[in-house]
This record gives sequence, C-alpha cells and structure tokens, in this order.
Amino acid sequence: GCFLTWPVGGAIELLALAGFDFVVIDVEHGFHDVESIENLVRAADAAGIPAIVRPPRFDSDVASRALDAGAAGILAPRVASAADARTTVENVKFAPEGRRGLGGVRANRYGTQPLAEFVRESNERTVVAIQIETPGALVELEGIAALPGVDVLYVGPNDLTQALGIPGKIDDARYT
Repeated sequence: GCFLTWPVGGAIELLALAGFDFVVIDVEHGFHDVESIENLVRAADAAGIPAIVRPPRFDSDVASRALDAGAAGILAPRVASAADARTTVENVKFAPEGRRGLGGVRANRYGTQPLAEFVRESNERTVVAIQIETPGALVELEGIAALPGVDVLYVGPNDLTQALGIPGKIDDARYT
C-alpha cells in the first residue's frame, strides 16, 4: 500500500495502475476534509483499489464518516493501550460488536441495501488496523493483538521512535 496525503483522485488511479494493493488516505498528516475523503474513496472504488483511511486520532468521528463513504477500513493512529484499541473497534463496527451509527449512506447504497445485510457484511469485511507507536502500546501489544475485531497491527516507526526518545533511529535496540 501507499499513503496519500494530498486530496488528488488521479493519484489514486496512478497507484492502482502501478500495482499497489491498497491506498491509505492519510487524514492524520494529510490535507483532507470529509468531502475530499469521500471523493478519494470514490476514486479508489473506480480504480479497483481498496481505500483505508487513517483518521487524525483513534477515537475520531472521521473514522465512521469515512466508512459511511465506503472506505474499506481504518488505520487508527496513536493507540496507546488495549482500551484505545477496543474504542477503535467499537467506533468502526456496528452492534453487537460495536456502536457505530447506522444511516442511509453511500456505503450501503444510500439505504437501498437491506440494513441487516449491510451491518453483517460491514462488520465482516471492514479492516481495523491499529498503529503501534507508543510505549503503552508496546506494553499491551499482546492484549491489543488478541482483541476481537483487530485485523492488523502496524508499527508507526516515526512516532514510535520519537516516543521512545530516539527520533528516527530505527537501528537503536530500544526500537528493534
């Protein structure tokens, strides 16, 4: 995959043509608003490449809005504990697995897909990736990995090395 910080749909088309498996729409560090996220998800759908959205925080309402737009999943930044990871899963999944709000949105073809079917399919297919980038997340790594609904653990090297007091030093024993 590739991280995209600019709200340029053509860039997603080029990433798909270049053979990337997915794109991460980086709202944490990028220049995106809710409308650009929806437009980029549409571009990803048209290009046949899944869009994962990284919201500004693990508990941001941007996550559910990106999923409503049709994003394939969420990459949750700055998760510091298993409790934070659980909050992420709850915000991304519908009941009974979570507490995401349900509406007639693009992801369910504006309510034309039967809602029970949409909820079931969405809970099954939505990717929940958790960024490991704090000392707390390292301490609780096994607990985070064992949480139902967590699909991917992704090390955020820049923030993790910074949090460990060794910014950018990926060869340091504290990081490796």
